[in-house]
Amino acid sequence: MKHLFIFFIFILFSCNNHKIEIKINNNSSKKIEKIELTNGYDFHNFFMLSKQDTVIYLDFKDVKYDGLCGIKYIQNDSLKSTKFCYYSNGVPDFYNYFLIIENDTIIINNK
Repeated sequence: MKHLFIFFIFILFSCNNHKIEIKINNNSSKKIEKIELTNGYDFHNFFMLSKQDTVIYLDFKDVKYDGLCGIKYIQNDSLKSTKFCYYSNGVPDFYNYFLIIENDTIIINNK
């Protein structure tokens, strides 16, 4: 009975999490312009100075389909983009991501 109660509490709280947390670290030596972070339903546009950190939350509340999250940005007058975070029926594979933007790549970690 105790295990059933714990399982019920786990399901109850895990279903209420409709957002993922994305921590972004601009570890490059350049300012990054026109960053767009999206899951296809929730869009965030911003810029980052060199060596700056920020946290963005993507909302999955009304997402009912499969897809990918993505980030694209302009650095040194060049458009760069990458995809991460697969979700199925609006449920992401992980709820925390850490993106490190380097001069020539993005390092993606999930916690």
